[in-house]
Amino acid sequence: MIERPSMKILSNSQISAAELESLMHEVDADFPTPLSKITDINLYVQKLLSVGLVFGLMEIRTLRLRGWIAGYCNDFNYYKAFISSFGLERAFRGKGFSHELLNRFIYECEQKGMKEIKLNCFTTNQKAYSLYTKLGFSKTEEIASDYWLMTKYL
Repeated sequence: MIERPSMKILSNSQISAAELESLMHEVDADFPTPLSKITDINLYVQKLLSVGLVFGLMEIRTLRLRGWIAGYCNDFNYYKAFISSFGLERAFRGKGFSHELLNRFIYECEQKGMKEIKLNCFTTNQKAYSLYTKLGFSKTEEIASDYWLMTKYL
């Protein structure tokens, strides 16, 4: 039986821009639309680490970043948060780490008084859709034929 690796969740100030950027490039092709086709990953990482909310998943044995969840939790007019990206290396999927990262993001939003969290989910990503619905997100709008807007009310 393969043992589940020991991991630690890191926050913005504990994550290096170079490591997060490297990880995003590593999993880039795993997204239905690669991140690099949507944004300049280097600039995106700089923005996330300066004004966003980012949690990284670090493997304790290797001290390497293996996953992240990132978004914005700073709308204090409407108290809405948004998850803009979420990814894990393939070898770390299906082990409950996505659940842990998403719960940490939700907890932080609750602590900041947010009333809802939104995210986009590709219609082809059934595993992500299943995770989001298990944690209380529901489809609120079909943005295009390839993704849904999902919302969790806090």
